[in-house]
Amino acid sequence: MPRIQPTRPQMEIVAWLAVFLLLFCLSWFLQWHEGLDRFIEKHHDYPLDHALLALNISGFLGLIYSALRIRDLSREVNRRLQAEKNVDWIACHDTLTELPNRRFLDSVCAQAMTDQREETYAVFSIDLDGFKKVNDLLGHDHGDAVLKTVAQRLSSLFPREHVFRLGGDEFVVLARRTGNPDLVALANRIVTVIGKPFTFNGVAVDLGASVGFALFPENGDDLSQVIRHSDCAMYVAKKQGRNLVKPFVPSMQDELAKRIRMEADLRAAIKKAEIVPYYQPLVDLKTNRIIGFEALARWKTASGEFIPPNEFIPVAEEAGLIVELTDQLLRHACTDALSWPSELVLSFNLSPIQLSDRLLGLRILKILGDVGLPAHRVELEVTESAIIQDAVTA
Repeated sequence: MPRIQPTRPQMEIVAWLAVFLLLFCLSWFLQWHEGLDRFIEKHHDYPLDHALLALNISGFLGLIYSALRIRDLSREVNRRLQAEKNVDWIACHDTLTELPNRRFLDSVCAQAMTDQREETYAVFSIDLDGFKKVNDLLGHDHGDAVLKTVAQRLSSLFPREHVFRLGGDEFVVLARRTGNPDLVALANRIVTVIGKPFTFNGVAVDLGASVGFALFPENGDDLSQVIRHSDCAMYVAKKQGRNLVKPFVPSMQDELAKRIRMEADLRAAIKKAEIVPYYQPLVDLKTNRIIGFEALARWKTASGEFIPPNEFIPVAEEAGLIVELTDQLLRHACTDALSWPSELVLSFNLSPIQLSDRLLGLRILKILGDVGLPAHRVELEVTESAIIQDAVTA
């Protein structure tokens, strides 16, 4: 049992009692009271007895005041200690879901480095599929309710393990491995639990989850490295589709590094307007006449290499660059279409992610107004991936 350290008010009470007992004993043995009585009787002309009575009453009142003051100080100390505990809790927990946060996870990783016990862990990195759609279509209040429910479901699935929310819709589970658990089956249970329908105020919400996992110490010398590897596996799962589970393999690091490089290059290419529209003719098969052109995004690097749209468009969507890229390409294509014969139309592809953007129509109308291209000369198309990857949204 840890020893409880006395507080300062408690120590002051003990000191006061000790002094009181010492003076009492001295008065008893030295007969101070009798001597004082003789002194007062000898100087009867002076009101010493009344002064001593007032002094005794004042001392008694002072004792009561001191006791009340010590009680108030003790309460204040307890309040401050409780406030410090609350500050520490807030610093290490997510206030929305009340789950431990990244700072708490960092402390667990640091402790694991110094822990002499040979613990083995499975780290699950979880990212919600379709959460942005909830925020965009239903509002952030529904999004917060979804995050709370996901946190409750994960905590129920792992009642004795650490469940963290790292920010946004990203969660991490740090689970101790006992025996030889089927980790793929456990990860699929995470997908199943999160994928159960959500209903808030009569509104049904459909979510999925991409899960990657890595093992400690098999996939890294320290826990922080293993968490990065599980996150890498989660990214691969998310890139390949919805509700997928991927264990970490070393080759995933190369793919993630390639993706990071492409995202950096893509940001630079958009800033320099290096991604431009190429035009594919649209032909009326009945008359064999060209009725318009479809704008296709093409990225030619400084080395002369063309990067296919099916590589950089998903990166733009995941990195939040698709809106800027689309607006830039549409403005360029509309400007080119002004020089075409007035009967030709411009066909332009939209990413399915943009369909949940409430400002999409306003931005398109603004571009058309700025350029001066009539709206009837523009056709908007949705890419095939909307049907292939998400039939419900399609």
